[in-house]
Amino acid sequence: MSIPTVSGAAPAGGWSWALAGEFLFFDLTDERRDEVACGPLDLPRLHALRAAPRTRAENMRCTAADAPLVAADLEELRAAAPPGGVLVDLSTEDMGGNRAEAARLAASVGVAVVASTGYHLQPPMSAPREGREDYTAALRRDLGVPKDAYAPVPTTPPPCGAISCSPHTTMTPASTALLAQCAQVSAETKAPVHVALPHGFDPEAVGPLVEGMRAAGPPAAVVLCNCLPVAVAGEGAHAGAVAAAWGRLLAGAPELFLSFEYFGWGGLVVDGVHPFGHEVPSRSHALAVARALHAAHPGKILHSTLHCTKHCSTAWGGPGRAAAVRAAGGGGLPPRASDAYLAALAWWAPPKPTAAPKVYWLCSFCSGENVEAVPDASFRKGGRRYCSMYCLKKENPPAAEPERERRGGGRAGGDGMGSWGVAMTE
Repeated sequence: MSIPTVSGAAPAGGWSWALAGEFLFFDLTDERRDEVACGPLDLPRLHALRAAPRTRAENMRCTAADAPLVAADLEELRAAAPPGGVLVDLSTEDMGGNRAEAARLAASVGVAVVASTGYHLQPPMSAPREGREDYTAALRRDLGVPKDAYAPVPTTPPPCGAISCSPHTTMTPASTALLAQCAQVSAETKAPVHVALPHGFDPEAVGPLVEGMRAAGPPAAVVLCNCLPVAVAGEGAHAGAVAAAWGRLLAGAPELFLSFEYFGWGGLVVDGVHPFGHEVPSRSHALAVARALHAAHPGKILHSTLHCTKHCSTAWGGPGRAAAVRAAGGGGLPPRASDAYLAALAWWAPPKPTAAPKVYWLCSFCSGENVEAVPDASFRKGGRRYCSMYCLKKENPPAAEPERERRGGGRAGGDGMGSWGVAMTE
């Protein structure tokens, strides 16, 4: 089994680290316009949306024109991290993902990138899709599933190696349908599903979401991303109690992984950095929760930088992915490559070579027997084919012959043909 990356099939083992939820190219400006249109228009919000650097439209959009910026950030990451890492890009097409540009970056920088298929139901992205009933066709296409049973199986890795989805800030019927269909396609293809949790969900609220996906699929693997804001939502609670709540969820779902981010939605190890200026929770509390889960559930706790705005990069004054990885190692939480997670990513296998199909024919007499077409393995008479002389005789009983011919080997004349019409040799 291989990991289907944007650069081709990659081995499942030998990787030193993995980041489970990254965003290389994105466009969140529609979400910003929706916030302006639907949110309360007061002066602080207007200032935050129009003047604050973190919420400027340019900061929330990273397109192919910004490829040099992304390349520089990945170069810093490669220099700071041990060699041999996997980066799972959760940017989907409906939020500005660019698989072709990601493939070019992976080849030039030397980092393995796994692209994702899926949808992010965040306003107003969800507006034109609310009435959509079937997402599976696009998911199956991106994961290389043949259209029908007679289509040839692709011999090269599919363009995507993971499924990414966001159920929005509240669980709507559209969100539930999307998660169920992602689980079904995961059960069919074995590709892992990465779910961006709604902000504010706690383990008790996540439980029904996971159970719904298991009932619909069950999915091969589910990675719950954005777990940090959930873990630190009740900062007054003891870290052990928060870790225990997540632990109960992990214990009941063996296919489940949790992904905690280094910065972005919470500032796990890089304080003071948030894409949209939200309050950064206590670093010590977040580290305590993550460490407790690592100790109790080895291999089930993943990490990401959640680099989803330009201001996170060094070119825009942010710490960059490299700083997050370095700080994580200092805090005892390096981006380890979980063998279980790598096994979940390594779901693709090329089709096994098949031998050329054999040609069979039906004997004109017994006809119930399929006889393999081997040269000179049949007997013919009158344009018909037989599997043996026995069948030929049964369908062509001999006419009365003189006693001389029956005793003389069945020769009928000088043309070398016997009374059965079969060529005789000396």
